[in-house]
Amino acid sequence: MARLDGVTVTVAAFDAPGDRITRIWAVRNPEKLWPWTGVSPAGAETTLT
Repeated sequence: MARLDGVTVTVAAFDAPGDRITRIWAVRNPEKLWPWTGVSPAGAETTLT
C-alpha cells in the first residue's frame, strides 16, 4: 500500500510461489481503492467491519 499525504493512492499484491515474484498486481483507480480509503465510489464515507 502506498500513501501520499496520508491518502492511499496504490495497493499492490504479489504472487510469489517459491523464491521468486512471478506476478504483481497494482490498483491505482480511486473508485477501486475505496476499501482502503474508506470513501465509497459515490463519495460517502464508509466504515469497514
